[in-house]
Amino acid sequence: MSEPPASAPLLDLLALVLIWGLAVAALIAFGD
Repeated sequence: MSEPPASAPLLDLLALVLIWGLAVAALIAFGD
């Protein structure tokens, strides 16, 4: 685990985008 701290925010952002994408997909699926 010797990753540079500069990549941490990017990974967090990626995780947020994935979570939001799944949430929106679920809303669309169940909202129909």
